[in-house]
Amino acid sequence: MKKRKILVVFIILILLLNVGTNCSIANTGVWDTGKQWLSSGDGSKVVQPEKYQSNISELAGLLYGIGIAMGVIAVAVLGISFFTASSSDDKANIKKKATIVAIGLFILFASVTIWQIVVNILSSNS
Repeated sequence: MKKRKILVVFIILILLLNVGTNCSIANTGVWDTGKQWLSSGDGSKVVQPEKYQSNISELAGLLYGIGIAMGVIAVAVLGISFFTASSSDDKANIKKKATIVAIGLFILFASVTIWQIVVNILSSNS
């Protein structure tokens, strides 16, 4: 029992020393990278939002389309399984799954609506 405690303490000590060594090795370039990042914001490089706006809009549209397609498929599968379920326990489980799908679709539609509102507000202010 005493040997086991000594072994556990020894292993913990080795792990702590190893973590400290890895952190100090990993931090060698952090200061230089931070200084480069800060100096890159000196105003010489101007970000052009129009360049990124179309890419972001295309990605958002693609994700929205995928979300709607997955929602339609999930609702169709749940509807078919609900009508073919024989026991009330199966129907209750399907209703729980349908609730989860409905919440997911609500979150999808709400997030897209909020995104559009924010984009419209920001583009009208600029």
